[in-house]
Amino acid sequence: MSCSTAAHAEGLVSMRVELDGSEPAEGMRRFLYHGELEVQGLHPSAGSSGEAHTVTVVGQHFVEGQLSCGMETAVSIEGVWRTSSLMECTLPGLAEGNATVEVSNNGLQYSDVGRAFVYKARAHAVSLAPSVGPVSGGTVVTVTVLGAAEGALMWCRFGRQRVSGRWVGSSDVAFVSPAGSEGVVEVQMAEGAGAGGASSGAVMEFEYVPMPLVVQVSPRSGPVDGETLVTVVGHGFRQVATHCRYGAGVSAVEGAVVSSTAVQCMSVAHKEGSVSVEVSTNGADYSRDGVVFRYEAGPMVEAVQGAGAFVSAGQLV
Repeated sequence: MSCSTAAHAEGLVSMRVELDGSEPAEGMRRFLYHGELEVQGLHPSAGSSGEAHTVTVVGQHFVEGQLSCGMETAVSIEGVWRTSSLMECTLPGLAEGNATVEVSNNGLQYSDVGRAFVYKARAHAVSLAPSVGPVSGGTVVTVTVLGAAEGALMWCRFGRQRVSGRWVGSSDVAFVSPAGSEGVVEVQMAEGAGAGGASSGAVMEFEYVPMPLVVQVSPRSGPVDGETLVTVVGHGFRQVATHCRYGAGVSAVEGAVVSSTAVQCMSVAHKEGSVSVEVSTNGADYSRDGVVFRYEAGPMVEAVQGAGAFVSAGQLV
């Protein structure tokens, strides 16, 4: 049999059943009247289409027991109660579009106003840079992503190693490469909080190489105006993307690689003093060997004396 409840204030009430005016059936039951259910927000509020997503529902008057979520295109979804204002539901993978999420405390009556979860086209990676880094790891690799909700949890696999990323732009996610063995590994991006994450986009490649080593520079000094062609001798130089840097915080210059043990770089303008010359094979990670190049002030003529006359600086002689 079924009965309709009468309006009542919030709280527990006793309930009993009477049949055709006869004596009440034995036993009492309790029924809980709760405040009007309300869904105020979903976190996250968007995800890739075709994939299940666990969301935190924020609202009011959630009751532990038969809590569930409902969607227009899905059957009742069991909810996990956290507090009277927080619960979790795992939404099914649906096609691209909006789906309204409602909440029920009894599986029959749902909140009047829900919140939309947006199913978006599956995220996919289109490029990464740099594509080379030292075997010690630590390279900040930026992956350009299309179709992902900005702020969504992103992962990247370097070979078998999985690292989390952080958003650095509307379509760019930065990952720090883990340490690896020399050679090329496959790189795949993944989105979501699942243990494995759903791979997105084509497989890319990242090459682990030894960190370049600087042994000496020649010449070891030059004018503060720069424009000195310096030969850097060391190991691990590559024909592509090799740069030199004269001191920290100074713009790097592209080098001309002579061999894997020698690269030539033009010095930049710098104030007088000594700086370390370091080399990078990806434009991001530099050696830390501390080989010194000294900037010196050029010779300046203050006066010329000859033929019995003294000529001041700046006069034609």
